[in-house]
Amino acid sequence: MGDWDLDEGFPTTEDKGDRNKGIVTGGLNAGMTVACLLAVAAVSFGIAWLMKDHVRNFWEMGLTFAAPFAALMVSALLVEKVTSRMTPTCSRKAQTLFSLATVVAAFAIGCLAEVLHQPVVIEHAEPEYDYVIVLDKSGSMVFTELDEPCREALHALVDDMEDECRVGIVAFGDTLVGKASIALMDEAQRKKILGIIDTEIPIQETMWSRTGPGTDFSVAMQNSMDLIKALPDRSRTVRIILVTDGDSESIGNFDEFSRWAKSMNDSNPDMKQIELCAIQLGDPMLSMVKEAVKATDGTVFDQTAISDLASELKSLKSTLTVPEPVDTLKATYEGKTADGKPNTPYVILTGALLLVLGLLCGFSLMIMFSVQGQFRFQVILSALMGICAFLLLNFGRYLGISPAWICEGLAFSLFGLVLMKTNRGGRTPAKPAPTSPADDFGSDDF
Repeated sequence: MGDWDLDEGFPTTEDKGDRNKGIVTGGLNAGMTVACLLAVAAVSFGIAWLMKDHVRNFWEMGLTFAAPFAALMVSALLVEKVTSRMTPTCSRKAQTLFSLATVVAAFAIGCLAEVLHQPVVIEHAEPEYDYVIVLDKSGSMVFTELDEPCREALHALVDDMEDECRVGIVAFGDTLVGKASIALMDEAQRKKILGIIDTEIPIQETMWSRTGPGTDFSVAMQNSMDLIKALPDRSRTVRIILVTDGDSESIGNFDEFSRWAKSMNDSNPDMKQIELCAIQLGDPMLSMVKEAVKATDGTVFDQTAISDLASELKSLKSTLTVPEPVDTLKATYEGKTADGKPNTPYVILTGALLLVLGLLCGFSLMIMFSVQGQFRFQVILSALMGICAFLLLNFGRYLGISPAWICEGLAFSLFGLVLMKTNRGGRTPAKPAPTSPADDFGSDDF
């Protein structure tokens, strides 16, 4: 008999009206159901996770579609080989060829989806800088009308920082008041920074306890350098935001800081490493501060009114609009083209392709494992799973399923749902042909 006769090994009946007589069917083949679902889910989520930050090319998109179906067919064949509960062993080659054809077709459909895909570019905001807030908490800042408005302005700045921002702080007077390492702005970091901003300074610990007014910048700049040196990576420019009312009698200098910052910037001509921006409240800015700002190509806000502090701080917080190329399946999840318009043609395309995949999957399983073709339910079920996969990929974000790779893994896992009955024993063996009288004469019973 030929390889494609999936009923071979069973006796046939001449009466076509009795085709289904003698079929002995069992219940659900639970082993195949569990094995297929687990295998397809594992492969689907694995591929989705590996590709979550990757723009898939033509071949990779084909693999994304083919891999879950390969897992489906292999797991189904392995269960059948072990249990032999579906079809006779003599049809294994035909089953294997059907499996291979299904996987190749899924690969081709994935490649087609990539070819017909309308590219999507999603833009997102990303912090341009890491920040160090250097806050003057000398007596002339904390025991005057500058204190409360300064705190409010800095609170607004910190509250406006995105979670992706990395921010540190150094507060100083005659000595170090407090500091926090440069870190992501999670809830704990915000609380720590705001606590330092709101630190109360006893009057005897301020510059006013000395013989004359003034501000010492030495401690501030040294601690700022220490925070920057402790950064594990330098993927962004560190912007130092100095807020002070330092006057002409201030002490200390920026020489060491300026030399260090300049050497850091010169070491990487493609990106500044350090940038000092200074906001001088009230009096004209000290020449040593201006020179330090100039050395880092920073920004000077000289003689800023306290009422303008909030807006000046806001102007120093900068984000970049970064275009992010998105692969086919994530574009399906986002549902928009590069110009922001609805991607309706591709939505229709993905629906058609996933429905075809479901029909292909169900039809292959029916032909491979159904002696009489009585399990047409699997074709309907797999087609429905294709429709559900389409709905998840296109509308899963509205159901709160995120990120996109989770939605993708779940969508392809649906194709692993196999609900087929077993063919226990196949057909009842046909009755033996009647014997001739001669045979009867020669029998032992005569």
